[in-house]
Amino acid sequence: MLKNIIIAALEKELAGYERRGLKDRANQVRQELTRLGHSMTTIVETVQAETVDTLKDATRDAQTALETAKKSTRTIASKPAKKK
Repeated sequence: MLKNIIIAALEKELAGYERRGLKDRANQVRQELTRLGHSMTTIVETVQAETVDTLKDATRDAQTALETAKKSTRTIASKPAKKK
């Protein structure tokens, strides 16, 4: 059972590396899957390559979310009371 969980995790990891074009790391994961006795022909997920624009959009969205979070945590100092 544990072996099946590890194989499933490695398949997801492999799909991510292939999607990002990280061939060396993908080959390492393939070797580990082979070592575990997994046949590479059983991987069901079709991997589509992410474009550079998609990665840039994701980075920009993450930076925007971080800036928004920083702004929302700032406290506004109150003005000192006027003397009579």
